[in-house]
Amino acid sequence: MLGRLGDSEDILHHAVRTLVRRARWVQRRELVLHALFIGVCLWLALAIWYRFIPMPIGRLAIFGLACFVLPMLGALILSLWGRVEPLTLLIRADRALKLQERLSTAYELLKSSTLHPFRPVLVQEAARAARSLNPYRVIPTHTPRALRWTPFLL
Repeated sequence: MLGRLGDSEDILHHAVRTLVRRARWVQRRELVLHALFIGVCLWLALAIWYRFIPMPIGRLAIFGLACFVLPMLGALILSLWGRVEPLTLLIRADRALKLQERLSTAYELLKSSTLHPFRPVLVQEAARAARSLNPYRVIPTHTPRALRWTPFLL
């Protein structure tokens, strides 16, 4: 029974790592898309500025490149700064998959220092649910709403 409990814990930890990886990827993708939108807005502002106050083409190219590089650097810094809480993701998975708080409860019991009498049963039940966990259903990819206006800017 102890061997199976260790396997169940490994399965649950693997599900947590998978959800955290997916959440970070979705968060970074959204940050990059927002950065590209900001870059397009800055590029449009630069084109309008150039229309009224002409400047040498070399300087315009440098400013145009900076319009995309600076927001991308900001997105990179923000993506490295952001943290994802595993328990929050497991609660989200419980709600999305209608698991009646199996994953989050088992994870809390695994992280607690006290031994609960129902811990092995709850962890095994959560591992059974975690085997069929699809991170794409729990954390779907959405295009940010601001990007709907990009064609109008171009």
